[in-house]
Amino acid sequence: SISSPAFAAETNTSNEPKEVQLVRQILKTYELMDWDKWVMYFAEDGMLHSVMRDPFAGRETLKARMIEFHGGIGIEHGSMTLHIQNIGKVADNVVMVERLDVWYQNGTKRQVPAVGVFVFDDDGLIKVWREYYDLATLKEQMKP
Repeated sequence: SISSPAFAAETNTSNEPKEVQLVRQILKTYELMDWDKWVMYFAEDGMLHSVMRDPFAGRETLKARMIEFHGGIGIEHGSMTLHIQNIGKVADNVVMVERLDVWYQNGTKRQVPAVGVFVFDDDGLIKVWREYYDLATLKEQMKP
């Protein structure tokens, strides 16, 4: 069951499962690039794994990697939108979400389709977040 402090702070009257509501909140926080709040959705040793790259784990590492990645490629603050196309709870503590991620980088609109798989621990925190996307498409979209 979802009992994380981050989730409890949000109010949602939706009939969606709590895990789905939580993923929506996580993605919204990602869009805002609020890395201090974003990492609190993870277990202390939680992991993010873009499957074409090496995974990284732990809140401090997650935060540092997000700051480095987004700053390094010039994503304009506030320009990220993660358009949810399909979302659902597929197992006890697992949510899958199909998205179209859109952002502006150096004044140019970029986009890439992605699928995220979120696995929560018993406290309602992210144990593992796996990202699936076509690496060639992402690299093409990230060209200067």
